[in-house]
Amino acid sequence: MKSSKEIEKYEIEPHLEEEMLTLLKKDEAVLRQIRLFRLSKGEVKANIGPLLDYQEDLSFCQNCPGLASCKKMTPGLRLSLEIDDQRNLRRLYDPCEKELLRRKTALGYLHRDIPLEYDIYSLKNADKSPSRNQVINAMVSALKKGESRFLYIYGKKKLGKTYLLSCFGNDFIHLHEDLGGCVYFGDAEDCFVTLKRLGFKGEKEVESLLYDLKNCPLLLLDDFSSLSLNRYLVEDYLLPILSYRKEKKLLTAFAGKKSIEEFLEANKRGLTPSLREELEAFLKTSCRSFELDGVDFYS
Repeated sequence: MKSSKEIEKYEIEPHLEEEMLTLLKKDEAVLRQIRLFRLSKGEVKANIGPLLDYQEDLSFCQNCPGLASCKKMTPGLRLSLEIDDQRNLRRLYDPCEKELLRRKTALGYLHRDIPLEYDIYSLKNADKSPSRNQVINAMVSALKKGESRFLYIYGKKKLGKTYLLSCFGNDFIHLHEDLGGCVYFGDAEDCFVTLKRLGFKGEKEVESLLYDLKNCPLLLLDDFSSLSLNRYLVEDYLLPILSYRKEKKLLTAFAGKKSIEEFLEANKRGLTPSLREELEAFLKTSCRSFELDGVDFYS
């Protein structure tokens, strides 16, 4: 493999160089750089490498498929040029607009259990389907009008439940930039297992986690219906957290494979009849429930 110094010294064959120069001269964006730096014909030839890289980078950006599908060697970075005292062009790399937006979004999460590429999603350009449209409309209404009822989204795998929660969280962050870290996006099972573990050990961190879950402006709990319920978890954590959020009118959304009724039926052995009825009544009166169906978006 060639070293960077060897690559820099590589000389382009004359006939190829002329072809490349012809291509560069037809590119208005490259011509603007040549005029900007007042390059002579000889200097253009001497700097053909950086100019070709600039042309290629710009082509990627003009046909941007999104950060998750960026085909560059340096995804999320944009190439620009500067000239030194010896009239040699230097390559500079800075975050592109979409990468800057992604980083800005990331700062709005107190916690998250989702991949970094999800930071670019938005309800404005979310994939549509009849059942999704109902969820999207409810989320937009919550963002614009401050609708405080909980949202409960359920349906089989790969219909985009996590995707929609991500869109909701990202748009909330952009709408409330003044709040700083304001969204807690967690896997429900991991979240409550952590609470139980910290609670049993009597560790101080449990108070910090409880505070975040109760007070964050937007709480998103993914895979909620996979929770294994018992009296301790419901009485000490789940109901107190959700009751507090309902009282304070804080936005909350859940996603899972099961409906509320199916979720509680699957957990009937872990709860007393009276506690099961209490939780069922709370969830049904507090949540707007939406079933996703139709196309499997993520096979």
